[in-house]
Amino acid sequence: MKNTKTSKAVNYSALTYLSIGLLAFIYVLARAFLVGITFDESYSIGVLVSKPFIDVLNYNFAAANNHLINSILIKLIYLSGFDTTFAIRLPNLLSMPVYLFFAYRICCNYFDKRLGLCLFLLLVSNPFVLDFFGLARGYGLALSCTMASLYYLLEFNKELKRKDSIKALILGSLAVLCNFAFLFFWLSLFVVIQGITFVKDKKIWLKVLQISLGIGATLGAIIYSPISKLRAAESLWYGGTQNSYSDTLNSLMNYSLAQATESATVTVVLNVFLLLLLALLALFFFTNFIKKTKLPLAPLIFITLFLGPLAINTFLHYTLDTKYLINRTAIFLLPISMLTIAFFVQYNCTRRAALFSRSMFYLLVFSSLVNFGRNANLQRTINWYYDAAVPEVLSYINERGKKEGKIFILDSTNLFSSSIQYYKWKKQYEHVVYIKDLTDNLDKSHADYFLFLTEPQDDIKYDPSLEESLRYPRVPVLSFEKEKTVLWSNLRSDNLTVGH
Repeated sequence: MKNTKTSKAVNYSALTYLSIGLLAFIYVLARAFLVGITFDESYSIGVLVSKPFIDVLNYNFAAANNHLINSILIKLIYLSGFDTTFAIRLPNLLSMPVYLFFAYRICCNYFDKRLGLCLFLLLVSNPFVLDFFGLARGYGLALSCTMASLYYLLEFNKELKRKDSIKALILGSLAVLCNFAFLFFWLSLFVVIQGITFVKDKKIWLKVLQISLGIGATLGAIIYSPISKLRAAESLWYGGTQNSYSDTLNSLMNYSLAQATESATVTVVLNVFLLLLLALLALFFFTNFIKKTKLPLAPLIFITLFLGPLAINTFLHYTLDTKYLINRTAIFLLPISMLTIAFFVQYNCTRRAALFSRSMFYLLVFSSLVNFGRNANLQRTINWYYDAAVPEVLSYINERGKKEGKIFILDSTNLFSSSIQYYKWKKQYEHVVYIKDLTDNLDKSHADYFLFLTEPQDDIKYDPSLEESLRYPRVPVLSFEKEKTVLWSNLRSDNLTVGH
């Protein structure tokens, strides 16, 4: 009878996880179908389709958008004859069950029932993380490999089996091959594995170190040439120049809030989050000290994995002028930070500390779910939200062209060029011609319409106030508030009231 109850509890728990994971997957699946192409996706496709396979592998076109494993998979998809937007997003979409599976295993195996379920909700409710499982970039694939790597790292910490350390490092290496920014995670992972071994069993440390160095050397041999070519071509320009707080952590919080919050509020929320992390860290050490218990390694492992990449990034910034990680390039820190907080909560030893830490954790989960509810959508991404306006703009101009029997010329802010060219390459919107190299002086331009992005993009140094086209008043025929985009008509018939 006892075993039956236990079995029912286990089945109920697994069903709850499955239901949450399935809902998250369906949401991402719908987005993969419905969200239009984004700038980086269309840019990558434009380059990949035109280049031989060997050039993709050898980085003979030095572009940081070439996320190696993702690029190989996209190239294979195109060679097989499938060339839809949804098809090229399949690798990342199909990697999401891997992310969910290993997140589930970590939550079930290393946390009590309620805490584990809440952690799982945190890991699947960040809209910024979910975005990349529905896009043709390398980040979704890399996040799945990272979550699997973290699971085997915890297994290694528990049983000290060398095969688990090997799995963790190999999966971490695959994350790097999906996106080179995850190298910061891999280096911290390497240090943590050596630390676990040295603390727990010095006898096997040398052997684990040798195996780890072997995996590291293999990874280094694979990525050395691509990274050298990217550096030589000055293609590794994307990133911050201030510090880890302002560039990395602030941008992660801003994008986790879907860029929908004022910058001052983002800073406040970030500081509250960091203070919570610091408080939980202090409680962890204090409660274990007064109880005179041996410090569990799991919380220390994850705080190292959280702080390690920031420290390495800072060191490389000052020695090799490497840019600070920002928003998507630091995305691996989001699940790691959630796991770090959860482990500190799990290992608080006193009743009062546990009550405080769990209350804060549940509040964090509630806030995350509210944030997801506010920002969930099936139209736009967080990084390239402005691209969501492009299909409607093209449809509007195309329909007018059909009615009037004309072909209209469209020009735009440069950030729209990649996605517009993708739709034209797909032979859509036959009554629209896109010409980017026209003058932005709309008094002299031959463009019939101009698509303008009104909001600055600090990460890529776009300032709309410096755009020449802004100086020539035109009638806005379409405006998109959430996409911060406006379509101006340059036709005389539309601009009679402004003297054009």
